[in-house]
Amino acid sequence: MIEKKYQIFISSTYDDLKSERDKAIKTVLSLEQIPIGMEMFNAGDESQWELIKRAIDRTDYYIVIIGYKYGSVDDDGIGYTEKEYDYAINKGIPVMAFIKDNSVPSTPEQRETNLDKQKQLNKFIDKAKNKIAKFWRNEDELATHIATSLTTEMKRKPMIGWIRTPIDYIDKSFVDEKKLELLLSLINEKGEIVLNSGTWDNKPSIYFQDDEPQNPKHGDIWLQPY
Repeated sequence: MIEKKYQIFISSTYDDLKSERDKAIKTVLSLEQIPIGMEMFNAGDESQWELIKRAIDRTDYYIVIIGYKYGSVDDDGIGYTEKEYDYAINKGIPVMAFIKDNSVPSTPEQRETNLDKQKQLNKFIDKAKNKIAKFWRNEDELATHIATSLTTEMKRKPMIGWIRTPIDYIDKSFVDEKKLELLLSLINEKGEIVLNSGTWDNKPSIYFQDDEPQNPKHGDIWLQPY
């Protein structure tokens, strides 16, 4: 049986929820899944928003942790955390919101002092409550909610995920980049594989079956259905 690994995008404001983000990352890792967040990236020469969109595009599930701050906003006055949430919704990615209970004591630095941002935060929370949402009062409760919600959602709505495919049975190495590009070129816009286009120098075969093919040649590819 081939096991999938899912990529989980973790979104939140940053400075006020550093500890909670760390707890969320460790929780996702404990589920043997792949956490991803913008603190793991080097911005490079691309804009921050373009990097965020690319990361979300490759994500299977999206979780947002909402505290008492709305966070930094873009040129249109929309918070980046809310903007990420909206983008994930529009891409059809399953989203889960984990909202800090308003009764939890906090310092002035942890709360939004800007009145306009306070209103935006409240509207964002109301929006998030219309999807999968749970309230938390401490890090342990947050971790439990994340673990149970993710486990349930992965069973309820399995996504594409990442699969380590057995390839090249001579030396157990992965197919090289050139062959991978060619394999992808054989897939048409309908997702069908067209085997009569493109050739490889060593003329490998592509197997689609549950069991390992008998006597494969070097460079042959075996794709197991899941």
